[in-house]
Amino acid sequence: MRSQLASLCVLAAAVLCSGCVLPWTATHLDTPAPGGRAIVIRGLCGYFPGAMHLAHRLDDAGLETAVIFGKEAPGVACALSSTAGGCDEGPLVIVGYSLGANEAIHLCRALEDDGIPVDSLILIECPYRDTIPSNVARCVNIYRSRPGKDWLPMFRGLPLRAEDGGTDLSNVDVRRNCLRHEPLTHSHFTICADRSIHDLILSEVVGSLDEYEAALDEGALEGEWSPGEGEWMIEEGIPAEGFQPMLGAPCCQ
Repeated sequence: MRSQLASLCVLAAAVLCSGCVLPWTATHLDTPAPGGRAIVIRGLCGYFPGAMHLAHRLDDAGLETAVIFGKEAPGVACALSSTAGGCDEGPLVIVGYSLGANEAIHLCRALEDDGIPVDSLILIECPYRDTIPSNVARCVNIYRSRPGKDWLPMFRGLPLRAEDGGTDLSNVDVRRNCLRHEPLTHSHFTICADRSIHDLILSEVVGSLDEYEAALDEGALEGEWSPGEGEWMIEEGIPAEGFQPMLGAPCCQ
């Protein structure tokens, strides 16, 4: 048993260093997803308490869900690109936490290069400034502002901007609006496991899926589909001063 566990650890380390996908991730990506597909991306060193709980809830919502490490994102982009246009694929949802949120943006940008749309991008505590690619129909960026230490380039979440006006972007500061009654539970390291945050994510995802199915029934998906606004309070007036997007995309090997 120990030797098998050691072998799995070695395999995982090799895959993460190479940018390929782990075998169990490949299994998820090979599974048809007519009801939609969700990719959940962990943070640094795989940290994302509550990731599996969220994945199970996304599965229950009808999505084929894979939880991945950030280093797997280039391989996932390649796999999704190779299956693009398949009749068995529903809407695509991508969720990322902390550094995994930045990797989620890079994954979307890699898919944009191949002309693949992302129906919902959900970010939790994205620590580095970036812009949301134009192939993302809707993005919900969840974070908790911390005025006293947001200047630190780590362990924080920041408001973001979209590259294109066609992206419906909501910056949700839980300190100011929908979850402000629970401020003590929302540190950078615990916000991703909070059930209220998971409820918020599921509400967004289910709403997007319902709109997707309605548009599909009405034959409205022949052109580009863009979901309507959700229930979130959009943060306005994000200062442009000092805004420096961190660009970059994974490269398929």
